[in-house]
Amino acid sequence: MRIVYVFVTLILFGCSESSNYDECILKHMEGVKSDHGARLISNSCYEKHNKKSTPKGVRELELEEEFKLTGRAGVSSIYNYYKGDIYNGNESITLTEIKIKITTTSGKSETSKEYIDTVHISPLSTGEFAFTFMPGDKGSEYTWNIVSAKGYKSQ
Repeated sequence: MRIVYVFVTLILFGCSESSNYDECILKHMEGVKSDHGARLISNSCYEKHNKKSTPKGVRELELEEEFKLTGRAGVSSIYNYYKGDIYNGNESITLTEIKIKITTTSGKSETSKEYIDTVHISPLSTGEFAFTFMPGDKGSEYTWNIVSAKGYKSQ
């Protein structure tokens, strides 16, 4: 796991040579063979280039806009990692942040926790979210739902 963090750090320094997010992705995705590695590169490029140009008008999505978000998610092969895909069914909203509630059920006990992930999902597109989370006891079952999301009106 330490190698992954070193890898991401190197990417962040390398992204300074690229002038925008797309160039950064194209430059650093070549040869990447894992979803986890690709996600780290995508997040690194996004963070590097969005610090300079955070879109104006980022706001909480209205309820009808949230209803247009669908997806699948679950525990990753990395045990304390939860990830999924979100389809943004909004025609003119780009997602920038998503808050997910994970409910862990173990026997008759149920616990819920909320997690926030920074995303960049264009209108009518699918994108990933992922974060480390606190797993339950062995044999626990997990359900998730979108609590809220933020985004901005695309041009």
